[in-house]
Amino acid sequence: MVLVGLFSSAFTLILKAFIDILTEGEKNKRELYKLMFQRKTDAVENAMSWYQESFDCLSAMRLACIELRNNLNTVDYSRFLISSQKAMKVSEEAPTRLNPLYLYYSPSEIEQNYETTTSLYYISSAQKEIYDIGQKILGLSENGILPESKEIKELMHQAQPIFDGLIRAIDVQIKTIVEIQKRLRVEYQDYSFKHNKSFLEKGI
Repeated sequence: MVLVGLFSSAFTLILKAFIDILTEGEKNKRELYKLMFQRKTDAVENAMSWYQESFDCLSAMRLACIELRNNLNTVDYSRFLISSQKAMKVSEEAPTRLNPLYLYYSPSEIEQNYETTTSLYYISSAQKEIYDIGQKILGLSENGILPESKEIKELMHQAQPIFDGLIRAIDVQIKTIVEIQKRLRVEYQDYSFKHNKSFLEKGI
């Protein structure tokens, strides 16, 4: 009887230890799942914030381009420079703010469809060309040359196709941003729904 009791106690201890191991494993799995969900949430939130800032900068630059295309003036030229500088600053922050997103989502398909890289290169080169032309016009104006002069009109004529191309390139970037934001919302909502469903089923 004593021997049976010892075996029974040993079996109970082994069973308890086994249950504890399973429980601890399930707990670790739940903690890892919650951590992964939080990291995905942070990555999406940071990316959406960056895309919105980029959208705002590009929209402001586009508006300035339209005004300058119709009438090259110092007020809109200043707006163009400010919006360009802001866009450049936002662009420099892209690696830090978007890289975490690429661990979970890939917008490469959308970027390829819109040829985003090509339009981005054009925006960069067009900004420099417009800046150079604007500086020449400002220099002429400071020397008393009137806007109606042949020199300024010729420079404005040179700027027209650059503005047209820049507006088209900005439109491509804006369409890309809107499409990526839409895709992120759909995919994240789907992932969030699955997470909440698991939360209810397993008590995560």
